[in-house]
Amino acid sequence: MCEAFEFYLEERRKQDPTERHQQELAIARVRTIALKVLKNDRPLTEIKRQDARAIRDHMLGTGVKPITVKRRLSDLSAVFRLMALEHDLDPRSPFTGLSMPQDDEGLSRRQLRLPLSDAVINAMYDRLATARRPEFLQVWTLLHHTGARLSEIAGLEASDLRLNDDVPHVLIEPKPWRRLKNAWSERRVPLVGKGLEVAHALPRTTRLLFPRYAEARGPDSLSQALMKHLKEVRENNRQTVHSLRHSLKDGLRNTGAPNDLQNAILGHELSRGVDGAYGSGFSLDRLRDALRPALEA
Repeated sequence: MCEAFEFYLEERRKQDPTERHQQELAIARVRTIALKVLKNDRPLTEIKRQDARAIRDHMLGTGVKPITVKRRLSDLSAVFRLMALEHDLDPRSPFTGLSMPQDDEGLSRRQLRLPLSDAVINAMYDRLATARRPEFLQVWTLLHHTGARLSEIAGLEASDLRLNDDVPHVLIEPKPWRRLKNAWSERRVPLVGKGLEVAHALPRTTRLLFPRYAEARGPDSLSQALMKHLKEVRENNRQTVHSLRHSLKDGLRNTGAPNDLQNAILGHELSRGVDGAYGSGFSLDRLRDALRPALEA
C-alpha cells in the first residue's frame, strides 16, 4: 500500500509548486490515516470494503466533517484505481460510494457559503482599519469592489493596475507564481469607489503589490488572517472571505445585470456555443456601469 502512494505521486505529480505541495500533504494525510486504521502495510488486493468503512468511521469519529471525509476517500480511490490500472487488478475501489451522514455534503453548493450582509462587510472594514498589517484592509477593499478571488488579488503586480486608462481597471491574468482557476478567469475588472481609491494609494516600491502573500503559501496565510477577523463578526459559520463574491453576485443579479455580464466580472464561464466564443467581450464601460449599482445594492 505504501508503494501505491509513492507511485501515485510520481505518476500524477502536479507541475505547479503550490498545487504539488498541497497534493503531497493530502496524500501523506490519507496514507497516515490508512496505516493507523489498518495497523500495518498490506497489499491493495487485501483491502476490503470493511476496511474502507473502518477508515471512514475513524475519520468521522475524530470530528472530521463529512465533506472532508468524502474528499479524503476520493484521494484513496484515486490511488487505488491507478495501481489497479497499472497491475491489471480489479478496478473497483472499496472506497467508492461509501454512505455519509447528512451534514455539509447534504447541502447544495449554493448553501455551503452564504453572502455577507452589509453589516458584516462594514464591521470588517472597521476591524481591519486597526489591523496589524495595512495589507489586510487593502486586500479586503479590492476583494469587495472587484469580486475577485483572494489568490487573484494576492498575486497582483503593480503593472496590473491600469489606473491611467480611460476606465481604470485591474488586469487579472496568469502569473508564473499564481495560476488562474480556468481560462475564463483571465479578465479585466473596472475599479470603482473605494477600490479605485485604494488602488491609487497602494505603494509601488516593489514589483508585487503584496509580496508577503503573492507566492507559495502566501494566499493561504492571507486567507487565514482575514478569516480570523471575519469569525469575530460573521452571522453564520457558512460565511467566509469567499462569500464576498457571493455578495457581489447578488448585487449584480438584483440590479439587473445580464448573466454573461455577471460572469465576465466574476471570471465565470460565458454562454456556451457561438455567443460565448465570438467577440472580445464586454467593454470596460459596460462592466463599470454594472459594478457601481451592484456595490450599492
